[in-house]
Amino acid sequence: KGLIIGTEGEFILARKEIKILKLLLSCQGTIVTHEQIVETAWGYDDEVSEESVRTHIKKLRKILGKEMIQNIRGQGYILVKS
Repeated sequence: KGLIIGTEGEFILARKEIKILKLLLSCQGTIVTHEQIVETAWGYDDEVSEESVRTHIKKLRKILGKEMIQNIRGQGYILVKS
């Protein structure tokens, strides 16, 4: 777990959320697929529901600001360059 300071205060992130955030930051401005997120945060052999990924993305949006992580329908997510 880790502490991050966001737009609305301090938040504690779960390990998976930290991994997802690092992935999004490393690919900033490009689409990150559901498969890339699962492989990074859970492992390629794990079966993870779309809802589980969405839950972690929702928490990251709450911290970073809703507009910072955009859903590209049918493709994945993108961290918008600031």
